[in-house]
Amino acid sequence: MKARTFGSKGEIFISWLQKFVNVTAPGTILDLYDSADALQISLKKNTDGTLELVDGAGGTIATSSLTVGITTVYRYTLQVSIGASNTYRLAVDGADYLNGTGDTQYTGNANVAYFRFSSSDTSLDFVVSDIALWDTAGSVLNGWQTGVKPVVLRPNSDGNSSDWTPLSSTNVSNVDETTRDEDSTYNSTSTATDLDLFGFETLSGDYDVFAVVSNFHLRKDDGAAREARDVCRQASTNYNGTTKTVAETYENFDEIREVDPNTSAAWSVAGVNSSERGPQMVS
Repeated sequence: MKARTFGSKGEIFISWLQKFVNVTAPGTILDLYDSADALQISLKKNTDGTLELVDGAGGTIATSSLTVGITTVYRYTLQVSIGASNTYRLAVDGADYLNGTGDTQYTGNANVAYFRFSSSDTSLDFVVSDIALWDTAGSVLNGWQTGVKPVVLRPNSDGNSSDWTPLSSTNVSNVDETTRDEDSTYNSTSTATDLDLFGFETLSGDYDVFAVVSNFHLRKDDGAAREARDVCRQASTNYNGTTKTVAETYENFDEIREVDPNTSAAWSVAGVNSSERGPQMVS
């Protein structure tokens, strides 16, 4: 599975949950590719339970002394800075397994552009979930941090504006499904400025919130050029996201907000819970 390209980055951080189901031979967990689609660096698991960072040709950069077992879910956090003598770090459930410097650049490009979770053979079976990705350019999360995880909050109420036309029932009832059903339930509009806002499930707990990401699935069904954007409503004010072109096939629309637009400071749990978000037709 190839992840969506996230641009050429000299340093990245990835966090994910993983459980090994079966390990009978060494295999690849994670591949990092450069901007020319060349394999830059990989993370492997060996049969003795150790974890190994290798270059694009399979040469060892570092091997952990600590081991991980199978059938247990662990949270992994990986940092890789690409260069001839650059930083790498791997933590499992917050404990360092790898931490050092080395030659992390195998290709002619000192970057990573996308990653892929992959096993080279069926002797290494695992499941992965709850993936988070960031770099050094963020205004809130921009460095080493363990325990980073996504929390999914689904829409559960109609918000301040319900301009789009529901296929049936209420607007929120057409977008609250756990698995997207595309044309089975939807809201639609052909009118510029039409806005649908929604309330979301409550974020419960003592969280440091590094970003709020709005995500919706959108397509057009006519020949006209169409554009849409995400809108976040906070403290009775609407804040517009980036305008994007709508295609004829369904695509994800993501809007990442690292700070609360009403305060220009990091999100609080209360701020997440008081906000409404949704799509607006621009043209």
